[in-house]
Amino acid sequence: MCSTHHCQVNGAKGTGLTEIVAHIFLEKNTESQTWTEFRDKMREIGFEHKLVSLLNFFIFFYKLDFHVLVNTVSGLDEDAEAKMAEAQANIDEAQAALSACMKAQEEADEAAASAAAALEEQKIAAAEVRCLDTRSCCCLRAFVRSCVRS
Repeated sequence: MCSTHHCQVNGAKGTGLTEIVAHIFLEKNTESQTWTEFRDKMREIGFEHKLVSLLNFFIFFYKLDFHVLVNTVSGLDEDAEAKMAEAQANIDEAQAALSACMKAQEEADEAAASAAAALEEQKIAAAEVRCLDTRSCCCLRAFVRSCVRS
């Protein structure tokens, strides 16, 4: 457990060593360096806080890129990358199938609208043929349209 002189516990915000205690810890457990060297290295890795965490220690000691460290997935088995690649291929395949289905749906909707328009025209033509001898030609089309729609 951290003693209040060396470590600050901030609950959900984390726990860390003060810079001087972190410097002493690194000096005892890794390599000797002056306070100035320690501060220069900490600035080099982009550290500008009052508390030093274990994550900062790993970045400092192992000379890690913090982007890689924080984005690394832990607990993966050996063939995890192959499984992830396979899963991504399945997602890509499903996305392509979805796109094809959506395109087919659009084409089907267009064909249905075209068929409905053709059916309407066929009904009008059939009504015109039936009504040809009952009305004059000039008002036949308007009459037929009103007959078909009602």
